[in-house]
Amino acid sequence: LTVRGLIAEGADFAAESRISAANAVVLMARDLTQADSLVEVTGTGSRIALTTTADARLGGRIEANESIEVQAGRDVSLEAAMTAGNRIEISGGQAGNGSVAGNVFADLRTTAVGSDIHITAGEFGGDINLNGSLVTVADGIRLSTPLGSVRHTGGLLVGELLTIRAFSGAIVRTDIARVDAVVSARGDISIDNVGAIELVDVTAADGLISVVAGGDVVATKVVSQGTGTGTGTGIVIRTRLVGATANLSFDTVSAAGFGDVTLDASGAITQRGGPLKADQITVKVNGGLTLAIDGNAFSLETRGSGDVAISSVGTGNLLLDVVNILDGDLTVTALGTVELGQVTIATESSSDGSDDNVITIDTTGSVGAGDILVRFAGFRDYVETSNGSLARQIARLDNGNVVFDQNGAVVFDLVAVASLISDGDIVLRAKGRVTESSVDDDVDLIADSLTIRAASGVVGLEVTVN
Repeated sequence: LTVRGLIAEGADFAAESRISAANAVVLMARDLTQADSLVEVTGTGSRIALTTTADARLGGRIEANESIEVQAGRDVSLEAAMTAGNRIEISGGQAGNGSVAGNVFADLRTTAVGSDIHITAGEFGGDINLNGSLVTVADGIRLSTPLGSVRHTGGLLVGELLTIRAFSGAIVRTDIARVDAVVSARGDISIDNVGAIELVDVTAADGLISVVAGGDVVATKVVSQGTGTGTGTGIVIRTRLVGATANLSFDTVSAAGFGDVTLDASGAITQRGGPLKADQITVKVNGGLTLAIDGNAFSLETRGSGDVAISSVGTGNLLLDVVNILDGDLTVTALGTVELGQVTIATESSSDGSDDNVITIDTTGSVGAGDILVRFAGFRDYVETSNGSLARQIARLDNGNVVFDQNGAVVFDLVAVASLISDGDIVLRAKGRVTESSVDDDVDLIADSLTIRAASGVVGLEVTVN
């Protein structure tokens, strides 16, 4: 069945054909093609039902006061502007296998309060590909691919709640208030949201979860289960708001196996639930931070003033890999051994000049050896230049404000120094011993005042202290 306008002699385009009814339009065929035409029903409670045993190719305009239903035995191709009051439901693969695909001409809308759009691919195979399509609802969008993937690049999904149930991955570009997305097999989840968003339940069985938002993020539950053998698992959550700050708060963020977690907020990060769990944890935040973690390695960058307190609740070893704090104290308590990789506080004294900044590492509550292993910890960022002289990195200021580069990292200037000195203090309290992590002649600790308490000895440290 083809619904198409005719091209008059000498015309370049077909005239619009029209099917109009007061209450319902029901079209049933093996294959259905609609192009350059309008199918409409105008009465209260009116509906449109388009059913095929094979393919449905829909263009033109389709408008109903109540609902639009499309069911295809195989594939659905969308180039139509579809508008309904309460519900649009599009199902491909009713015979078992079939996909739903839309391009830049596809524009699906529902207008009533509480209205929904549901799109489903075949039970035994099929994907949803809405590349460039616009989907707008007052309430919820649901995308389901029992044995396929969801892909939406370009265009926009707009609504209150987005629900995704996919087998092998989901990529979406959204303007959504809340999202509930589950991928049940190996595949990534990627969400690029225009504004603030709540991650109600975002779960990947074996893949990377990436969320970027142009506003505040509330991560109620974000889990990368890491059930497969692949290494491309983990979680990345970023707030992106040009010229302002966007905060990130979370209850459950967890990556199993070798999965890593990165939290990057242009504002504050607030932990509302259990510990942040991952193999390697990386945090970037605009100020101070209080965090409970359960991981093997931890890296941190603070872009504003504020103290940092880290509680490691895992019983294994913790590597403080690269920790750069702009201005504030660092306090780390751990239930296992802690290794200081590269731990630096850029300013030796608090910004108001009231006291010296302090690095405190405490393993006295460890359930294991509770050693403290040291590669480097100190204040400012001392580096060796190309000619072998010493310099230190000082954050660049513009009218008293710290300067950041285009990626949000602090810009540092190199200032030559004749010797390694510091006004900041370091306190190390170990259940076991305090020692350098590898034997070398490089300085391990730079401080004004260095205090060490160790039950099993202090061995092999090179220090420069007052």
